[in-house]
Amino acid sequence: MSGQNAMVTRAIRRHVRPVLEQQGFDDFTGRKAWRRRQGGVIEVVDFQAVGAYSSFGVGCTSFSFGVCAGVWIPECEIEERTPVVLGRPNYYECTVYATLGKGLAQPGAFHPYERVTDEDRFDTWSVDDEAGNLEPVITDAVQTLTTTGFPVLDEFSSRARAYEALLTRDSTNPELGVPGITMPGTPGSPRWLQTVRRLASALGRDAEADITSAPVLQTPTS
Repeated sequence: MSGQNAMVTRAIRRHVRPVLEQQGFDDFTGRKAWRRRQGGVIEVVDFQAVGAYSSFGVGCTSFSFGVCAGVWIPECEIEERTPVVLGRPNYYECTVYATLGKGLAQPGAFHPYERVTDEDRFDTWSVDDEAGNLEPVITDAVQTLTTTGFPVLDEFSSRARAYEALLTRDSTNPELGVPGITMPGTPGSPRWLQTVRRLASALGRDAEADITSAPVLQTPTS
């Protein structure tokens, strides 16, 4: 299987890296890339292999992959965490990150715990045993990154837009062609409150007033 994994890695570098470079990403290692914005904001894109440990439960080859894109805002760094190394945050260390939802439907491509099902997974591009479907899979991943991943990075790299999103939106799961967004904690949680207050300070906003009136905290009326 190591040969197929190498094929996938080469295909990602050949087809994805030029697209990332066109978007200003200039720091690469393995399947990860970083772009730095004004004000210390850092963005990361990670083409992450499912891996041998998870492949049995997910029900696909270990060299199948998902794509995550995250935005790290320095004011929102969590002190208790290990500091970001060399200005290269992992997507899960970011303030907000997206798990991209593929556009390529693959029903029946996943057999978790060897069950025969018609299951699909929106967060994973399944590469078959011989990597025979690699071309359409990579093509869809690149298109998905371009049409849904980059817009998420653009939105949350703006502190003002990230702040408004925190006050109005909760985390979501990926769907077919739609990214799932992981916010910093559930609304009202300590992590969420800390992030809101730090962004409010950076923006000159009244955090407590905004928290009190935040739509995401309001109880729907029947």
